[in-house]
Amino acid sequence: QDDQFMSSQIIVQGSMRAIGSEQDTIIFRPEDPDMPLVRTYKLWHGVSLMNAQQDSSIFEYCSFSKAYRSIYASNSQNIRISKSKFDNNFRAIYGENGSAFTISENHFQNNHGAVKLWSCDGVINNNRCIGFGIDDTSSSFGFSLQRNDYDVYNNEISDMRGLGILLNHNGVIHHNIIRSCNTGIHSGSHEFPQIYNNLII
Repeated sequence: QDDQFMSSQIIVQGSMRAIGSEQDTIIFRPEDPDMPLVRTYKLWHGVSLMNAQQDSSIFEYCSFSKAYRSIYASNSQNIRISKSKFDNNFRAIYGENGSAFTISENHFQNNHGAVKLWSCDGVINNNRCIGFGIDDTSSSFGFSLQRNDYDVYNNEISDMRGLGILLNHNGVIHHNIIRSCNTGIHSGSHEFPQIYNNLII
């Protein structure tokens, strides 16, 4: 049987609140945690937030692993993701179609892409993001932010074979530390972001 017909996800038509604690984390993972990643990316598509325009969606003290997209949002507002862990996902957080995010104090490790936002509003601060290493063939990236304005500050990004931060629009990138990435910060030639007080080593 083809894997594409067996994929599972949590689809939320509205808002969702998953609030754990430091001692009691809420876990989102495949049923079989030992399954190879090539299969879990096909079978487990994480949480999808659709058309939440009023109430806030909150993820705090959660753990996401081995998903194609851990958290996906389309046309959803007031999404707050904090104090959570994302490990071994294809895309940890993916947003589009006017969604609005606050992403803070999370730990991203060994994801092919930590945060990808397209036509969203986003504040991304105080996160730790670690890739597979600059010699890995996966071309991982930290933050890919396109077609809207973003405020990105006080993050630490390291060991990305691809980009630390991609910003293809106006926005502000400041006081971040980016180390051991193939490219630190990249911006489109027709955009005018504010980039200052970042350390790239």
